[in-house]
This record gives sequence, C-alpha cells and structure tokens, in this order.
Amino acid sequence: MTKRKSGVLLHPTSLPSSFGVGDLGQAAYTFIDKLADAGQTLWQVLPLVPTDDGGSPYSSCSAFAGNILLISPEKLMEDGLLNAADLVEATVTPSERVDYRKAREAKLPLFEKAYQNFRQAEKPADFDTFCQKNAFWLEDYTLYLALKEHFRAERMNEEGTENFDAFVSECEGVELTEKQLQDYYMGANWVSFPRTIKKRNPMVLKKWKKLLAESIEKETFLQYIFARQWQAVKEYANEKGISIIGDAPIFVAYDSADVWANQKLFRLDSKGFPTCVTGVPPDYFSETGQLWGNPHYDWKQHEKTDFAWWISRVEKTLQNVDILRIDHFRGFEACWEVEFGAEDARGGKWVKAPGEKFFALLKEKMGNDLPLIAEDLGIITEDPIHRIAAEHLIQGRPKNIGFHVPAGGQANIRAVFPDPVQTALGSLQNLQLV
Repeated sequence: MTKRKSGVLLHPTSLPSSFGVGDLGQAAYTFIDKLADAGQTLWQVLPLVPTDDGGSPYSSCSAFAGNILLISPEKLMEDGLLNAADLVEATVTPSERVDYRKAREAKLPLFEKAYQNFRQAEKPADFDTFCQKNAFWLEDYTLYLALKEHFRAERMNEEGTENFDAFVSECEGVELTEKQLQDYYMGANWVSFPRTIKKRNPMVLKKWKKLLAESIEKETFLQYIFARQWQAVKEYANEKGISIIGDAPIFVAYDSADVWANQKLFRLDSKGFPTCVTGVPPDYFSETGQLWGNPHYDWKQHEKTDFAWWISRVEKTLQNVDILRIDHFRGFEACWEVEFGAEDARGGKWVKAPGEKFFALLKEKMGNDLPLIAEDLGIITEDPIHRIAAEHLIQGRPKNIGFHVPAGGQANIRAVFPDPVQTALGSLQNLQLV
C-alpha cells in the first residue's frame, strides 16, 4: 500500500526577509524545520526561474536559469563577499506584499559589491565545474542578458530616431503598432538587436562576448551563487525527510534566451516574430479566453532533434528538485493556437502536440520511474491526456497537494488531480492527513 504524504505549497519569495523579497537565507531553513516538526514531507516551491517584469515565473526569460532575487545577502556575507554594514544599508521596510522594484533596488547593488569582491578573490574550486556543466544554456543566457543591458543603456541615451526608424523599416509587414515596436526597441527585445546579432552570426557573437566579458562574468557568478545556495537548501530539506516539488512552466517568454538561442524550435516568421501565440479558449473563467502570448513550439523541429531541448530542460530542473510538476500538461496533447497580434484568445484553435512521443523518449533516456506530476486546465475530458499521464507519469506518489483550512483551524488535506488549491495554512502544527 502506498503511503500518503502531505506538505505545503510556498514559494521562497513568501518567506520573511529584510530585503523586500523572501530568499534562500535562514528563513528557508527555519521553514524546513517547521515542516519537519509538523510531520510534513513535501515542500512545493513553484518555478524558481527568473520572472517577467510583472513578477511571474510562468513567462520566464529562461527555462534553465535561477531567479537571482532569491539569493540571500546573509549567505553572501557568510561567504565573505559582503560585510554587515552592506546589509544594514540595504534593508527594506517590512511589508505584507513583495515589492519587486524595492527588492531589486535593495539587492542588485549588493550583488554588484559581492561580484567585485568575488573578482578579487581566488575562485572557488567548483566555479569552473559549474560553468562547464551548465555551458549548454549558461553561455547563451549570460550573453543575452549582457546584450539587453548594453542596448537598453545605449537606446536610453540615443539622440534622434534614426536607429529606431531602421528597426521599424525592418519590421515592415508585421501587424504591430508603432507603440508596440517602440516597446520592443526600448526594452531591447532580442528581435530588435542588430540583424547579425539577432541571427546569431558566430563571428559577431564572438566579438560581443569579448566586449561584454565583465557583464557576462557577473551574470555567470550570480547563477553560480543561486545554484549553490539552492542546493544547500535542498540538501537540508532532504536530510530532514522532505522532498521538494518543483514546477516547470510549459512555455517560455518570447523575449527569452531560449527563443533567441533556439529560433528553429519556435514558430517564428522570417523577421523573428511569432506566427502564433499561446493561450486557452473561452471558458467559465473568461468569456474571451486567456491570451498568454508566449510563442508556440515548432514540434516538428523538436521531433527532429529527439526533443533534445526539452529533455535537457527536464534533466536540469530535476537537479534542483525531487519531483517535477509540469504546468499546463494538457499542452503536450494539444495546444490552443492564436494568431500573433490578436486582441484575445477567441479566434484560436486546438493543434495537436506529440506528447506521447516526447514522454516515451524521456523514459527511454531517464528510466521508467519519472518523478513527474501533471497540471491541466481543470476541466479535461479527452482520454489522450489522461492516458499520457497514466502511462508516463509517476505512480504511487502524490499528485498535487491541495489544502483547505476551515474556520476552526484544523487542516483537511487531499490529493487532487490536476489543480492545487493554493489556500493559506493556519498553523502547520495542526495539520492532519484525512
């Protein structure tokens, strides 16, 4: 008989912190202790990838990188990369809600100081190992961030509109307003990079890697620090008998290192713009559906590569977590496809996706006992989705964990498929499995 488990869904950003956003400092270890004391064995953390400008990790600029705002300044001080005075100056007035702007204003200068101290010290023995092990995504990601930083600064100080006009001219025929194109340009979306960079000319990229070497090294350092701090938290949780449930958003942002570095794997036109975007159709939740706006995968190209990008993504994420929840699992059977530039999702259509082929190859690569759980739209009747889940996802383990806390404070916990009920818990000490 399978032993039932229970736990808590809490993103690390919700932990207490003096720097505007929860992180991987002492509060994470205290939370793990509380889970263990309460007899809980699962911590579901949601995605740990970088967020978009609105703070959402479900439209990330990278499927592989870590969110540097989760880096703990206190742990950087323990490593000798910051001092106590640095931390005092950067504290943020406590608030019930995360203010990502204030968090960035507090933390980014600290990270700059830590990086400069890191440059002057002898590099840790595992730094080069980290770089080599993660080169397949890290090199593109750090260059992408460095390029965006460079072109944003350049365009803020730009005189006249000559360069912007040239970009508009390149976009002739694309159904976007001048305001939308302006946003792409000033935000240094990769589609607005100079053509040789946008198209990833190898010699040009080599030149820019040299020009932006310091910015690239800083971003590499931050990813190294994130990975080290998170692994320490995960190891501590595992030692306490707690498994980490992670989360993989099925799509990535259009303005992402993944799309820029792997353009053939996405449905893009000759200019680099999406031909169609993601969403879901109208339902009880929304009369116009949901228009997410992420570019769709070119599944035929993924099949030609034996899903190498996706398999690398799953492997990388499972280095960080024990069990992986796949967001919008329904999209592996069929995706809602909406024309790029549409105002809402009503005019879309379902397009088949090769989910069964992908999971069969994933099992062949990683073994039959895949530590995966699924999320879907909540009202799914098509047999293929459930068949894929039954045949390829883990059996005998909890699906998503739903929590309900009645007025009396006693928590009723139930295993649910597919959606977790994300309700705040009253007291961990009162949790009982029912």
